[in-house]
Amino acid sequence: MQALLRKPRLPLIGLLAGLTLLAVTAPSVQAEEERWFQVEVIAFSRPAATGSEEHWPKDIRLQYPARWQQLLDPQQTIRETPVRDGPMADPLVPTMMREPDLRRDPFYTLPSGERELGRFANAFQRSPDYQLLFHEAWRQPVEDESRARAILISAGEQFGEHHELEGSIRLHVSRFLHLQTRLWLTQFEVNYGQDPAGWPALPLSPALAPSDSIDAAQAPLESDPWEVDFSSAYLGDFSHSLGDAYLPRRIATLNQSRRMRSGELHYIDHPFMGLVVKITPYSLPD
Repeated sequence: MQALLRKPRLPLIGLLAGLTLLAVTAPSVQAEEERWFQVEVIAFSRPAATGSEEHWPKDIRLQYPARWQQLLDPQQTIRETPVRDGPMADPLVPTMMREPDLRRDPFYTLPSGERELGRFANAFQRSPDYQLLFHEAWRQPVEDESRARAILISAGEQFGEHHELEGSIRLHVSRFLHLQTRLWLTQFEVNYGQDPAGWPALPLSPALAPSDSIDAAQAPLESDPWEVDFSSAYLGDFSHSLGDAYLPRRIATLNQSRRMRSGELHYIDHPFMGLVVKITPYSLPD
């Protein structure tokens, strides 16, 4: 059996008491109609972990997928345009605004009362060995690999247009549930005109790109959504401009693909960061 889930370091074992690490084998998704899930993710870093230069390879590729989705703020209203088809349609019917329904509307972040991993997030916040970067829960339909959208992640302290943790995660289903991560953790330093020392420039989040640069909903379907070339208007300027206030000092990537067992805790380990993930089947109300 291929051990994809490595055991965490000893301090983390005590911190995540009761967290069961799972083997790679997982049962298939049982029912065709079981396509909605509640997803909860914790991301953390290890500030004290420095490592040698061999742990910080520079020949890395940082890229956002073509099909992406931002997590939505439940405080924002939803704009809906009534259907105007048919002979009795009234073209003067105004656009309607409504509050999001967290039971039915996907990709809205859930309040703390509907999260299940709060005790783990609190443990990371209290520990001097870890830094909590991200903790959110949301509900979403899960599609096949060619149609699934990746969730944009931007967390931690902000440095100019970038954050410590950036990238995306994607959940899709075939015979099994799968989680793919394309994340990078960056240590920044003030730009005083120094040589970037071989580190790649950080791509601009597609959520910050001009609205006419790419339409995520109309993006082409492909087997590997990260293998897509974008224009410089979408990714931003890849040159290390003297106008940038900060430059990457070190970048660590977390590129993983895991089979997931619904209803169980999963831990994804890395020398400098980690994820705790729980994916629970969710039934839409009538």
